[in-house]
This record gives sequence, structure tokens and C-alpha cells, in this order.
Amino acid sequence: MNSQFENALKDNLAKRSVGASALRNQGRKGMIKAVHRFLGGIRPRELLALRSERAFKRWLDDRTEELAREVGKSHGLQWGSARKALNLWLRDLVYNHQFREAYGLGRLEPWLEVPLDSHTAKFIHRRSIQPLPDWTAIKEVTPDFSTAYQLAARALVSSRELAYLAHPVHLDLVAWQMSSNSSEL
Repeated sequence: MNSQFENALKDNLAKRSVGASALRNQGRKGMIKAVHRFLGGIRPRELLALRSERAFKRWLDDRTEELAREVGKSHGLQWGSARKALNLWLRDLVYNHQFREAYGLGRLEPWLEVPLDSHTAKFIHRRSIQPLPDWTAIKEVTPDFSTAYQLAARALVSSRELAYLAHPVHLDLVAWQMSSNSSEL
């Protein structure tokens, strides 16, 4: 992929995947632009080196800490909001055929997390057979909280009812669709 095209596509993807509504009220003025700069600075090539789910999770944890630290210092971004932004960006990166083909990103799909927000968390909480902490706000999400919900999401997409989704990253498609009809949650 031509580097100029890649940079333009990467910057555009950062802005489209993490819009203002994704991180509304999650930090101070200028936070969204700072998140976009951070995401635009990640080179999709980095993902080529990740050969296992464990390596991917370590990379994701490191980038989450880095984003929360860098943007949190100046704009008040918390860990949970940083993780949501990265998960939205990674999902859209894998969904994008240009990056998927250029870097073989389809192999990451089973390892991706569902981006957590009130809709997905409530959906997971109501359907989970394991006890989960109650949802309060994305700002309150910690690594342990996230792990509990990601494990529950993995179990849900393994169930017969939601097996068609195949991977947890796709769970928000159903959660958001059903959020308009709270009786289905």
C-alpha cells in the first residue's frame, strides 16, 4: 500500500471509528482530536508482528495504557474510554478491506474485543450466565471489569443463540440493534 494513501486512510479511519458520540462527556475539550492523533499514529504494520492472542492482548493493554496516559494527562481520558476507542478503531481497521488485505488483519478478528459501552454492557450483563459487576459508566471501567465482560461476551457468542456472530467483536451489532427495544435486552 502506498504510504501517502495509507496515512490518509489511517487518519480518516481514526476519525470515523471514534466519533464524538463514542466518547461524549469522557474528557475535556480537545480530547477527541487527541485520541484521533494517537490512533492515526499507530502503524497497522505493527499488528503483523502479533502472532498469538497473548501477544495481541499484551499489545492492546500497552496501547490502552499509553493512550490513557498521554491523552488522560492533558484531556482527562480514563482507561475505560481509551480501551473503547482502541477497540472501535481496531474493529474498523479489520473491517476495512484495504488494511485487511494489505496486512492480513483477518487473523486478528477472533482476538478482538467487543467495544464496551452502556448498550453492549447491559446486553452482556442480562444474557450472561456468570455473575458480572453492574455497569455504571465507561469512565469507571477498569482492566478487571473489562476482562470479566470480555469473557462473558466470548461465552455468549459461543452459545447457540448467538453463534452466528462467531467472534465477540461483532456482539455490539446485536446489542445496539436491540437497545432501541429495551424489552429485547
